[in-house]
Amino acid sequence: MPFRILDGKERDSAILAQLKRIQQDTQIVGTEQRTQTWQNGWDEILQRFIASGYDTRALRPQYFRERIPIRLHKNFVLSENPQLEFELGMQIKERIFQSYFSDIDSIYEFGCGTGYNLAALAELFPQKQLYGLDFVPAAIEILKLLAEKKGYHITGGFFNIKKPDMQYTLKPNSGIYTSACLEQVSDHFEAFLQYLMAQGPKICVHLEPIAELYDEENLVDWMAKQFHCKRHYLSGFYPRLLELNSVGKIELLQVQRLELGNFNHEAYTLIVWKPKS
Repeated sequence: MPFRILDGKERDSAILAQLKRIQQDTQIVGTEQRTQTWQNGWDEILQRFIASGYDTRALRPQYFRERIPIRLHKNFVLSENPQLEFELGMQIKERIFQSYFSDIDSIYEFGCGTGYNLAALAELFPQKQLYGLDFVPAAIEILKLLAEKKGYHITGGFFNIKKPDMQYTLKPNSGIYTSACLEQVSDHFEAFLQYLMAQGPKICVHLEPIAELYDEENLVDWMAKQFHCKRHYLSGFYPRLLELNSVGKIELLQVQRLELGNFNHEAYTLIVWKPKS
């Protein structure tokens, strides 16, 4: 996947565009208006999936932009491949899935969105039982179609991360996965953490933007953190896990920035942990 690092005037232009975007951006996650936006967006994907004849490539979310710079190793890069971020991201996810879910019987994706991660999991692990949880009706309908039309072992269900249903029971030997989901709850993650610790899954895997790990001495990172904080994306989650790890309530297994992201910020920090009995 060839790409080139932006430099000179091209890099200056990208930096200026990002600084203007940060200054002008008014979106704040978790508002009622954003809820309607997600509902509209996933319904659009549902219709596109049906129109495509149930081609899973139609499940790629709209937030993967084409033909603009992306973040890679603390630089802005540009590629002739318009889907570079998405394709690199899926390669990363496949390795993560193989590393952490190979010995798991049931995998739960919370905030599953369009179901494209679950489709990848179904292809990788056709015998495993998969569960997709979301608060948007169109997302659940997509999962029903994936099960019906593709034969995947996927079950959908409604779940609100901010107000988790403590009666929703995870199966034994289960794995938890989130990707670009917790970013939308800002600092309202404690109830979900308590739910997971009470349920006791074997492993919890997250690919999320973690503002606390940006390098503020690097300009590209510094801008990403400014964007992250202005939109009120996920905050405090990593420090909270460190706290729980220090008192023996969880075991923090891996924390790694993968240094991949879109033009605005980096959404691929890997955090892996498990509750302790």
